[in-house]
Amino acid sequence: MRVLFVLLLFSMSLFVTSCVTHTAYETARFRNRDYRTDRITLTEGGLTSEEIKSITATKPPSNFPVDLALIVVKDRFVKNEIEQLFVSNVIEELKKSEKIDRITPIPRFLLPYQLNFAVILELGIRTLSEYVIVMVVDGESFFKWTKIAESKFQITSTVDFILVDARTTAILASDRLFSTVFYQENLFKVGEKEKALKEVFGEQGELLGQKLAELFDQGD
Repeated sequence: MRVLFVLLLFSMSLFVTSCVTHTAYETARFRNRDYRTDRITLTEGGLTSEEIKSITATKPPSNFPVDLALIVVKDRFVKNEIEQLFVSNVIEELKKSEKIDRITPIPRFLLPYQLNFAVILELGIRTLSEYVIVMVVDGESFFKWTKIAESKFQITSTVDFILVDARTTAILASDRLFSTVFYQENLFKVGEKEKALKEVFGEQGELLGQKLAELFDQGD
């Protein structure tokens, strides 16, 4: 009977196609006290004194609702359809917050090869958005064989984000979401890898949207 129970558990485990785990630094929050500027020293080629004053005087959001611009930077492992799923899930979660009004995804043709704060500032202003969310999606997949029962397909991915004040370029919050999916399926079956990628990035988009919405909901 005990052997039968073990075999039953083993058989059930073969039907579990995937398991996604997520971890984050959980550091994204607004600074709620003044930023001292008395010991800031100007450096050659760096920020000007006026830029320093503007950035360090930035306050957390208080005039709601706010408008957001979304910028996505991705690598070659993330296909367009997966990016679309990720961004859609982020937007759906942001829409649930009463403190967020208009959400504007920035078209890819407006993004330069290298993103910098001048570009972020300009795109935020041109979209009439108070804040810009920059998300960097990094997806890397590889095969890992095990001898326990069958091959295991592992996909790891990270999503970094920063929340930028579009008027001063101050970074108000940032965090990183790291995810892993162990996929127990025929590695060479058509569409299986894409299915697992959609699962992990779909969940990442949803979680990231929730974190961002919660961040604004904590504002005054």
